[in-house]
Amino acid sequence: LFFGGIPIKHIQNKEKGSCTISQGYMTWGCSLLQVSTDKYIYDNKEGYAYFDSNIKRIIAPNEFMKEMETKVFNKYLKEGICEYLEGGFTKSIECECDSMKNFPSITFNFGTFEITLNQTQLFSSIFRLCFFNIEGHNESNWVIGNSFFSQFYSLFDYEDNTITFYADKTQMKSFSQKSSNIMLKHIMIYNSIILLVSI
Repeated sequence: LFFGGIPIKHIQNKEKGSCTISQGYMTWGCSLLQVSTDKYIYDNKEGYAYFDSNIKRIIAPNEFMKEMETKVFNKYLKEGICEYLEGGFTKSIECECDSMKNFPSITFNFGTFEITLNQTQLFSSIFRLCFFNIEGHNESNWVIGNSFFSQFYSLFDYEDNTITFYADKTQMKSFSQKSSNIMLKHIMIYNSIILLVSI
């Protein structure tokens, strides 16, 4: 099953990263250890993220968004370049596109590989307004939405229970097999906890 907006033939110097998927009721997901910028490292306490192509943006815990406000968005909010938009269960940020050219990249560490989103990929623009593609919510979990999938070639393999992302080498880094084995152990522990809770 293919998701994403970039055909694989258009990725020049491609690198691939795969993770073992945990399937739940109508959900797919895999490990997500850290989300970081040059000024901030967020350790994901759940160690996991859900995938949902029906959601437009990436949904993050409010804890992450508060730290982003303090360490990354602070000057933009003070100068009136960006502002918060409250709506429903999520909290989003709207900015002036012309002032966001030096916004830092954000890296997602999935354990066996990491992917970096640059400034262009982190915002969706409508005329001169840019909407940050990560929104906060009151839950502790991460949900990776279509604003992430649309940046890469992503392949869901039902038989192997894996998801594989293909991206340019400048945006992706794959880790060693040793790191992969450690992450698989982490996923097994996580799934065991979920099973015990459900019982």
